[in-house]
Amino acid sequence: MDKITALYCRFAYGDVPEIIEEQKALLLQAASDNGLSNTRFYVDSGVSGLTMDRPAFNELMADMENGLIEAVIAQDASRICRRSSVSAEYIEEIFPAHGVRFLSAEAPSDKSLMDILLAARDSSKETR
Repeated sequence: MDKITALYCRFAYGDVPEIIEEQKALLLQAASDNGLSNTRFYVDSGVSGLTMDRPAFNELMADMENGLIEAVIAQDASRICRRSSVSAEYIEEIFPAHGVRFLSAEAPSDKSLMDILLAARDSSKETR
């Protein structure tokens, strides 16, 4: 059985529903550009990115823990969580621990996204 490429979409209460359709198109294109198939959408509509208790995200995590997912694609890291330190933890530690790679549809590459997240994390540590 081919593993799933998880396409994660989220929009908050104040956002317009059309944003989800735009995200879906962007994620499908990113999957195609990266040669990834067997895509499945996980969509949290009207849910804040500040909470990690989101129905579709919880389903994605359960599928990942069951070894069903090979990659997660989101518009950007803020779709995972609005707190950059939490997004970085998922992208740097949690996803890789399950053999899952993260791709940002808006970042040119995994490496540049990591550089941005790590710089933000380092900057945050320096100001404490």
